[in-house]
Amino acid sequence: MKKFYIPYHEKETIDFLLLFRLYLLAEYDTTKKTFSIIEYQSVKELAERLGKTNGESRVSASKVQRCLTDERYKKYFAVNPKKKRIELKNDIRGGNRFICLTLEEVQYLLSMDDLFLVRYYLYQRFYCGYNKEKRHNSTAKQILETMGYCPNSTRYIDKVSYCNKALAERGKQ
Repeated sequence: MKKFYIPYHEKETIDFLLLFRLYLLAEYDTTKKTFSIIEYQSVKELAERLGKTNGESRVSASKVQRCLTDERYKKYFAVNPKKKRIELKNDIRGGNRFICLTLEEVQYLLSMDDLFLVRYYLYQRFYCGYNKEKRHNSTAKQILETMGYCPNSTRYIDKVSYCNKALAERGKQ
């Protein structure tokens, strides 16, 4: 079973959907025993491959270029533009905070195409994990504050309710 080890930072505002697509493209690195290497010919070619990872959704080359040069993504991967190589930072031996996701979970989150849902799901996975006994009794306002959103916004409180319903429905399938 393919697993994805994703560094976790509560208030991160990156495009996790694009990051997940990168994880889907990663090749196995025998030294680290993780899927962590992505080689590409050009940013345009990489964007086309990223778009094909989850159906026929398009990913623009300019968005990929911004992602590859954005400082916020350095926690998640390193880019060597001369070698045209991306190395995902998913080696859990470094003592960093990680979330382990299965291929099924990543594909589900990509299919939902909702960044808030992804961030909420990562929050829930980090604080609750797979273990049903590990209950997390936070209110929507506490969750929003931890994730870096305005805890008094009814729009975001409604989104938390939406996420709970969507994830509950997924659990029934």
